[in-house]
Amino acid sequence: MTMQSKQLYRLPQEGMIRGVCAGLAHYFNIPVLLVRVIAVIALFAGFFGLTIIAYLVLSFFMEPAPTNYQQGEDQQESLKEILSGVDNQLMQGEKRLQQMERYITSSSYQLNKRFRDL
Repeated sequence: MTMQSKQLYRLPQEGMIRGVCAGLAHYFNIPVLLVRVIAVIALFAGFFGLTIIAYLVLSFFMEPAPTNYQQGEDQQESLKEILSGVDNQLMQGEKRLQQMERYITSSSYQLNKRFRDL
């Protein structure tokens, strides 16, 4: 695994206004929605002026991403693999739960339980 130096870019193609939140999210490897929610909360939590000034400063000083900039497609693929693995585990757990439910509601379970109670 090699360490690559990350660059902080604006991502206007993914952004709502100028792509600052999208650029910050990709730089810090966090969801874009989380950065946007934090920005909105900061606006209403008493940091209105500071948030607007910071956004404007970042939007003018951050360079837009070059046309050949890759935004972590490998990371998205690995996330898809992780989610599919979790989905498979949940499906296996669901099947096992259905088997246990079938056994507990069966007459053989009731018969075994009565023998154990004797």
